Amino acid sequence: MHVRVFSDAAFKRESDDGYSLRGALYLRCPGVPKSIDDMACFTNKADTVHVIDWACKTQQRVARSTFAAELLSAGESVDQGVLVSHMVQELEHGPMAASTARQKCTFGGFTPMALYVDAKSVYAATTANCVRTPLRQVAFGTCAPPSRIA
Repeated sequence: MHVRVFSDAAFKRESDDGYSLRGALYLRCPGVPKSIDDMACFTNKADTVHVIDWACKTQQRVARSTFAAELLSAGESVDQGVLVSHMVQELEHGPMAASTARQKCTFGGFTPMALYVDAKSVYAATTANCVRTPLRQVAFGTCAPPSRIA
């Protein structure tokens, strides 16, 4: 079994407060995907896919771009996906001790999870081999060590 997480965001959907909306769908699928493009559990009519959880809510942070909204949505969806993966693991194998859960969270061992986003820019940024630095140093104060912030 594995968990597939579909994440999406709507930038500037709430014009009054500036927050974006986010949505996520958590599916329990049979087998383990061979690659990120493996859609066998959706095309094989014999396989049963279960909707485990879904979310549709306002994001907790203000995003200034579609890229930021999608990235924040993906991050929050993965956070929730870890909990869903833990839940699926316990449903399949029984309850586990807190120390075992902590060890699996740190070193891996939960039900495998795959994240899908519909923003090409987020996919390109997260899978890039060479990361480019932005031309403007807008967020330098938040990235600098505390001793360098005046």
